[in-house]
Amino acid sequence: MKQSLQQRGCLLCCALISAASLFAQAPAETATGIPTKVARVSVDPSRPGEPISPYIYGQFIEHLGRCIYGGIWAEMLEDRKFHFPVPAEGDVWRLTREQARVLAASPWKVIGPNEPVRMVAEEAFTGRHSPHLTAPGDGSRVGIYQEELGLLRDRAYTGYIILAGDADVGPVTVSLEWGRGDSERQTHLIRRVGPNFRKAAFHLTSGADTDNGRLVITVSGAGTLRIGCVSLMPADHVEGFRKDTLDLLKQLNAPVYRWPGGNFVSGYDWRDGLGNRDRRPTRTNPAWTGIEPNDVGLDEFVRLCELIGAEPMIAVNSGFGDAYSAAAEVEYANGSPDTPMGRIRARNGHPEPHRVKWWCVGNEMYGRWQLGYMQLNHYVLKHNWIETKMREIDPAIRTVGVGNVGNWTQGMLENCADHMNLISEHLYFRNSDIFFMANYAQTVNVIGCIKTTKTAAEFESTGLALMLYRRHFGTIPLGVEHQAAPLDIAAALTGDRKTLTVAVVNPTRDSVALEFAFNTAEPAQPASTWIITAGDPMASNQPGEPRRVDIREAPMADLGAAVSVQPLSITLWRIPIR
Repeated sequence: MKQSLQQRGCLLCCALISAASLFAQAPAETATGIPTKVARVSVDPSRPGEPISPYIYGQFIEHLGRCIYGGIWAEMLEDRKFHFPVPAEGDVWRLTREQARVLAASPWKVIGPNEPVRMVAEEAFTGRHSPHLTAPGDGSRVGIYQEELGLLRDRAYTGYIILAGDADVGPVTVSLEWGRGDSERQTHLIRRVGPNFRKAAFHLTSGADTDNGRLVITVSGAGTLRIGCVSLMPADHVEGFRKDTLDLLKQLNAPVYRWPGGNFVSGYDWRDGLGNRDRRPTRTNPAWTGIEPNDVGLDEFVRLCELIGAEPMIAVNSGFGDAYSAAAEVEYANGSPDTPMGRIRARNGHPEPHRVKWWCVGNEMYGRWQLGYMQLNHYVLKHNWIETKMREIDPAIRTVGVGNVGNWTQGMLENCADHMNLISEHLYFRNSDIFFMANYAQTVNVIGCIKTTKTAAEFESTGLALMLYRRHFGTIPLGVEHQAAPLDIAAALTGDRKTLTVAVVNPTRDSVALEFAFNTAEPAQPASTWIITAGDPMASNQPGEPRRVDIREAPMADLGAAVSVQPLSITLWRIPIR
């Protein structure tokens, strides 16, 4: 199931399953058997359940697939800090077992013969080496380029190159190309290059739509040009984040985001993501292969949450990590500027503490696939050690332990109950008195709520379902009885108890008529109605194309009479009550 959804996208049927299973309510008492022509539904306001936590609408982002890079982050260039030698020594891309394409070698190519381009370790700008381009002095140009860039006609792009060179080298040109003709490029000229690395900004506009645009860097004159790193983003990026994705995240309105993993976190050193992004080291992605440029670190994640109005939840490394590193991370995030790590945060441009409340101690440490996996009797000691040191730094934090229903969770509860506020599980039962938070993976791309291409972003059907319930479903679950299986019916009051909400998931290909009884509640007026549906259960949305699945506001409904729910649909009503 997971693999097919990764390959084909989240579909309407997945949204129906999600809506039926993820949202808390009082336990339903659904009879089995053949539904009558009009199915009766009883909603009992005298049987309220525990309030539904807003945190069940949380989200989760991880350095996996194109969730962050290519999804949320606006950088268009791969390997912009030249982790791999230029030119490639093998295949540039490879497929993972999940059929995801990851970088295996340098995407930068050489114009003309390879000999003028060398990778030199001495005084490398970042990492192991930097590319040196030697111009022959005969008027000809040498250079490198990267292709497969997504460009839109008349769209502006902004970027910079960090470079240095000999006295007689230059000028340097940076060109954005949307074709191969002389009129199908725009060029920025850098006339002078000094002996020390400096940043040269450029602004370029595409003349056409293409998925195979190129950024080309060339140099003439005599001598050697050294390139430290390069960056290219759409000019409308928001502090480095894609504006189109950011707009959708704001609409999704999730209350909390969990980061950076997932399996990724057990091999992640959070210190790699601090300071000047251009100087941060590029690493091999410890969990998912490919590379991790570390352009999005802790400060960027917290800023993302600020931009979209969400709370940050940070997972610490309890795999290959240790208590000292976890405590230092808490101090970096929450310590005052006069603490050792708080001082570094202030030096990085964030004098005020981030005040991160939610902290996960590790991820799936019960699994043999997890980096640093260990047996339960060893892990409970490590969890308590790490959590104790984190709380010594900031006693106000709220911590989450690693759970896995069965012996593992039992062992964690028996040995670590006084060292965690919550425990994580991968199974969601419909008990709002037990489940406080849910974090849907991975928000963008993979199996997430939002899908992106190089130039567009769009909600998938699962994101629409979460958004619909987040906006309109009540917070006080009510008892529901019906004979309409396999329909799933949930009801809840709003917090002020003045409005009743009813949601129906119909996973069948048939319309179903329902007749409601609200017992002590009396509808004061017709119900506002929202519907998510499509004629095809495999319908999905594609970025840049008209939506096939959407939230549609339908005419007001009189729930005092029989109403019909469409096939393959989610229907949600809001009814003011007396």
